[in-house]
Amino acid sequence: MKKLIALLLIAPSLYAAKQCATLDGSAYSTEQINHAPMFAHQIAVALDNTSAFPLMTYDAQKRITICFDNVSFDVVANITIPALVNKYNAQKAAEAAYLAQVNAWTVQLATTTTALNNARVTGFKNLSAVNQAATVQGLLDREYLKIQLGIDEK
Repeated sequence: MKKLIALLLIAPSLYAAKQCATLDGSAYSTEQINHAPMFAHQIAVALDNTSAFPLMTYDAQKRITICFDNVSFDVVANITIPALVNKYNAQKAAEAAYLAQVNAWTVQLATTTTALNNARVTGFKNLSAVNQAATVQGLLDREYLKIQLGIDEK
């Protein structure tokens, strides 16, 4: 009897219960389809933090099949086109926000560098105390922006 109970407890771990969702990706770009496993994994981890990365296949008609092994949620109900598109759009918005920040830092770096070059031409000692303080702040700002942008001028 003990052997039977032990076998019943061990048996489920000997095979993987595979759950798959098949989705129509015909209206979506190859980029969106290629990102589907990553976004499906993000959804899965939010539902079951032990989820492994899924297996994905798609055919010439862009029928996408995403499969998970041993997950505790309903894959068909949760891994849907709207859910994947929402993740994709959120990622694109985050990328756009980051690029906008990098562009703002780049413009600020150029502006600060121009102001510092103008101060250097004028001569630091010839500047008023307020302008000297602004120049020092500009130097600090410039170094901060270089760090943010990953610029190493060694």
